[in-house]
Amino acid sequence: MAREILASLDEQEKRIVILDNGRIEDYFFERAGQQHLVNNIYKGIVEDVTPALGAVFVNIGLERKGFLYMDEPADTIFGLSQKKKGQTIGEVAEKGNVVLVQVSKEPFGSKGARLTTNITIPGKHIVIMPYSQVRGVSKKIVDEKERKRLKEIIHSIKAPYGFIVRTAAIGASKRDIEKDANNLIKQWKSLYRKAVRTNPPALIFEEQDIIFKVVRDYFDESVDRLVIDNRREFLRLRSFIKAVSPRLAERVELYNANVPLFELRGIEQQIEEIYNTMVALPGGGYLIIEETEALTVIDVNSGKFKAVKRNQEEMAFIVNCEAAQEIGRQLRLRDIGGIIVIDFIDMKVQAHKNEVLSVLKTALARDKAKSEIISVSPLGLVEMTRERTERTSEARTFSTCPCCSGRGKIMSPQTVAIGLFRKLRYMLRQDRRRKKRAIVKAHKQVIEYLKTQRNILLDISKKYNTECQFITDKEISPDQYNLEVINIARRR
Repeated sequence: MAREILASLDEQEKRIVILDNGRIEDYFFERAGQQHLVNNIYKGIVEDVTPALGAVFVNIGLERKGFLYMDEPADTIFGLSQKKKGQTIGEVAEKGNVVLVQVSKEPFGSKGARLTTNITIPGKHIVIMPYSQVRGVSKKIVDEKERKRLKEIIHSIKAPYGFIVRTAAIGASKRDIEKDANNLIKQWKSLYRKAVRTNPPALIFEEQDIIFKVVRDYFDESVDRLVIDNRREFLRLRSFIKAVSPRLAERVELYNANVPLFELRGIEQQIEEIYNTMVALPGGGYLIIEETEALTVIDVNSGKFKAVKRNQEEMAFIVNCEAAQEIGRQLRLRDIGGIIVIDFIDMKVQAHKNEVLSVLKTALARDKAKSEIISVSPLGLVEMTRERTERTSEARTFSTCPCCSGRGKIMSPQTVAIGLFRKLRYMLRQDRRRKKRAIVKAHKQVIEYLKTQRNILLDISKKYNTECQFITDKEISPDQYNLEVINIARRR
């Protein structure tokens, strides 16, 4: 299987895709001027301790205060006595305390950024935890022999810090891992010195930009090549890779042809399809994906699946397996987080149900974001959660429609007309003696419908001594209108 990373970088936007045999499996983008806070480290000031909300609010220099949960460790509070080490923020925090915090979740709506005192800094192979003594290996590394080897390496590092081995360390030499650890230790010491001498609130550490983050987290031995279309970034990136993974540097290529890289490889079309509500499955079935404020709903449909010599149960099983595989991919591409409910096609055989869940779990296993399948409801709905650290790709790409305000639907011309006639009658009842003109400005579809309602217009004309004038206005939304009633002066 050919596995590639393609990066298209310009001044307005940086876009990176990970391909398996030409098909997008992961998509990342970052736009100029869009602030990304996750993993940033700040020196903040405690401004409010609110036990009723279970939160400590911290000023980190942003528009809204960030918040810490009460059970966060208190060890990052500056000037904390040795006696209070090991206690929680809720037990010892006071207004005015200066504390080192890291953003774990972007601000959403009216909420500020979620913060943590469990400071972590990721490297290529390991993650350093300066305020912890824990050392372990990622649960995603399942080979017991490899786990044992990596544990021995990580426990041999002489430093008063905690470390977690990342999946990228699979097959990495002891020298590479130790080099990564030494770089992280130097980085932490430099960061801490900056934190000590800087007045709060202040940014102490900023997460790397998107291209370096993707390379750090995804560029490993499984990737055949990394292609980038920006020479300046290519040189920076190759220098970085030579420092952290020298043997992979030769797999980095510069693309400088006239045809845009993503156009050449058919990536633009695939990116557009990411945001489609309907997602086709290989056998003819399809998914319907609907994101709401509270949760995301995914409906699995058989569509045009051809069940030749197969009964209903077998058809449902095949479509559900295809759907489970694709759902894992779609959650990554769209970066959907929070509560997710999946409505698979009904199956009666328990073995089939178990297999579909197994396929879904396998599809989720390659995801960097944490996810958990909570349960299967009595109605057969699969309930799961996926870690959310920022807004979804769709939310960062689209604006709310000014016509429908995000509903996805607008009132029909008939509905608009009924409301208009109701309002017009109310306005005309106020004074029936004087002759009037009702001036209606509306969308073309509404005006066309109004003109077909001859009986209603005639009734209004006779009953209220009113003539109606219709004006098409393309600037008015299809479900809106402007109505004005004026008196017509009598001729002398």
